[in-house]
Amino acid sequence: MERIRLGIVGASPERGWGKNTHIPAIEHLPEYELTAVCTSRQESADAAASAYGARYAFADYRDLVQCPDVDAVTIAVRVPWHREMALAALAAGKHVYCEWPIAQNREDAAEMVQAADATGLKNMVGLQGRFAPWVRYVKELVDDGTLGPIYSVNARLGIGHGYQRPGMAWAAKKEAGNHMLAIFVPHQLEVVFHAVGRLAEGSAQVRTQFTPWVLEGEPGPIDADAPDNVAVHGTLEGGAVLAFHAAFVPAAATGWRLEIYGEKGTVIATARNGGHSNVNHLEGALNGKTEFEELEVPERFNLVPADVPSSAALNVAHAYREFAQAIAEERPAAPDFAYGRRTLDMLAAFEQSSEEGRRLTL
Repeated sequence: MERIRLGIVGASPERGWGKNTHIPAIEHLPEYELTAVCTSRQESADAAASAYGARYAFADYRDLVQCPDVDAVTIAVRVPWHREMALAALAAGKHVYCEWPIAQNREDAAEMVQAADATGLKNMVGLQGRFAPWVRYVKELVDDGTLGPIYSVNARLGIGHGYQRPGMAWAAKKEAGNHMLAIFVPHQLEVVFHAVGRLAEGSAQVRTQFTPWVLEGEPGPIDADAPDNVAVHGTLEGGAVLAFHAAFVPAAATGWRLEIYGEKGTVIATARNGGHSNVNHLEGALNGKTEFEELEVPERFNLVPADVPSSAALNVAHAYREFAQAIAEERPAAPDFAYGRRTLDMLAAFEQSSEEGRRLTL
């Protein structure tokens, strides 16, 4: 298979999700060649191209998507620009990998889905948690009956409020799309849904508790309305009861914990210092046992080269491999733009449930 010539919009040479996950993933995958990078300034674009070995450096994404030597485009910038960049790339005949959130709202996402369907180009949204080796292992334990019928699933995320820092005043507003409900909730729930099954019905509480924000360098307090505390209670498609809670916490964060209780066994995944990408302990009581023991994820669930860093880049690398296979096999990638739109529909249902105080069917 010929290497996919990739262009990344948002490939800062200094910081950011592109530098920390996309670049380490791509540089170790033989399916790709990092051909072009784009940042907001030509100086930084040139520095990125030099640092990452790209042939082209652009300060305007429109120039990158029109480059004839680019086959696919990754969008790794703030969510307000996702729609216009994705539409431009699709119109230029490029396959598109778009970071999550797919778009600022459901209307923009619907337009992206329509454009992708019209072109027939491959499209993917960055909900990469499903590709984590430990998640795929747990999914197998569920699917092959090792745990028996699943009765209940408990999941919770408690992390420090990393957005309350200098230069992040823009994130205080819900419309910026950079908050607990928009980013952390769907990423964590994607793990649950892939391993156990999607949510069929339920209710939610969506709250903003950190307001106002007081940030160094700002002239005064910032009236924040970005959601920072979300609780969901419902029933999964297979009948299991879900209790999910994700929140920014003011002190002593405990990280991520997922508990899956089946008739024949229980599995617990924990990550003291973050979310699903950083799970550092997997344990289970399987096949009717009552004592927990550490579970080692079989190597067959790691489908990328061993030199990919064991961080969030590992899951992103698995996602890129799925993207490359979809292009080579001329089939839809998963999760695609349509899946991303349905996920936004779910988040909107959570808000509606919270506002109206009632359960909703999803």
